[in-house]
Amino acid sequence: MIRTTRYRRTPARPGDATLAAPRKKRTRKKPRQLEAPEQRALARWLNERGICWVHVPNGGARNLFVAAELKRQGVKRGYPDVTIYDAPPNLPGKVGTVLELKPPRSVDPYAEPTDEQIQWLALLRERNWLALVAYGVADATRQLSDAGYDRLWCVS
Repeated sequence: MIRTTRYRRTPARPGDATLAAPRKKRTRKKPRQLEAPEQRALARWLNERGICWVHVPNGGARNLFVAAELKRQGVKRGYPDVTIYDAPPNLPGKVGTVLELKPPRSVDPYAEPTDEQIQWLALLRERNWLALVAYGVADATRQLSDAGYDRLWCVS
């Protein structure tokens, strides 16, 4: 009996069935983590200032079972990467801040928010949140500093 799971039949000549060499194992390219170093640097910046915030890791490669389970649990596509629960000091009346972090333009010049991300940002702006898109940690910290988050906060 010939095992066809590891070897494939290929005729050397028409009508001649022989075994070919094993197939070369396919390796999947690892997804590029362009935002991860930027997110880590932003996390450090926010933590140093004692800001009440959270990162929502919606993206990433997941198998279908995990993706379906997360969807049933309420994970929504396109929700911004960072939610800051402290109101921006320089913008009275704003509830808090959400920030969609993209890789810097020098790393990925074509990085843009998805349609779902744009819809979330618009929805949160309607609900009086400061909604930002930043391209790299330098852009993010500049925009957050403009909103007043650059000073140290009292951590209790």
